[in-house]
Amino acid sequence: MGDLMAAAQMYAKPLSYSLHLLAVTNGNFVVDTRNEAARNGIRLLDRHKLMADLRANTVTLGAVYAREGDRCSSFADGVRAADHWFE
Repeated sequence: MGDLMAAAQMYAKPLSYSLHLLAVTNGNFVVDTRNEAARNGIRLLDRHKLMADLRANTVTLGAVYAREGDRCSSFADGVRAADHWFE
């Protein structure tokens, strides 16, 4: 959680808007992590919720490949893309 919070502080300023934090794991979160996340407004997505969301949204490999060109090659590219999304 500490790394996620530090990254949010570092990136929030250059992005110029608030961030919603989400921690994702293919495992489970321990009680201490859940408590810290709740204190800091971080949403947690464990393996059960992740799998349920993937099943509900039917993400295919073809859909992933179709979006391959949207990947950002640098942080600056990411900032430009995010600015476009929030116009």
